[in-house]
Amino acid sequence: MEFDLSNTLIQSADRRTPPQLIWAIIAMALIGNMMETAYGSAGGTVNYAMFPPAFAMAVILWAFLIQWVPSAVIHPALLFVVDLLVTLSTFATAVALPAKLHAKDCSNLDYTSTNEVTRDRADLEEGCREAQAATAFLWFLWATFLGSTIMSGLWMTEEIRGAMGGGPPPLTEKRRAVSGTYPRPQSGVDPSRTGQV
Repeated sequence: MEFDLSNTLIQSADRRTPPQLIWAIIAMALIGNMMETAYGSAGGTVNYAMFPPAFAMAVILWAFLIQWVPSAVIHPALLFVVDLLVTLSTFATAVALPAKLHAKDCSNLDYTSTNEVTRDRADLEEGCREAQAATAFLWFLWATFLGSTIMSGLWMTEEIRGAMGGGPPPLTEKRRAVSGTYPRPQSGVDPSRTGQV
């Protein structure tokens, strides 16, 4: 039961950079700048918004590291749970940040001067636009981790079904048997009498 990252959306570092890493870095940079340019400390929503990209980067780096350990064996349920946690926390942040932002138009001071996300900044419009951009990249991160969660969930069910004795044949074998692309076993007929071997 050796883990192979090619079964998920997280691809190996020598082939290409995983999209999750790109979205996490961009979202982290935008949120980090929002935190840095706030007077005093940023609001609680902005502080929490830093967690999902950081958690996602930790998960991605962990996935890279276990690739280079030849004896690394990972239970499929562990990968599924970790992917699910990143997916849920990213979803919560991608919903909470615009809900607290209340900005339909970043140039409107009525919106940007009264919300928790941008009110502590010198340039309210810039803070609003950074929050909107961070929200967009959080949604991209969520979508890619949702795909990864689905893939790891499918892998987990395959591994569990295989460990329990196989279960029903995969759908592709059923389709081949129905369509006749390979001969079906004939019950009660001796193949030596029909000339088929």
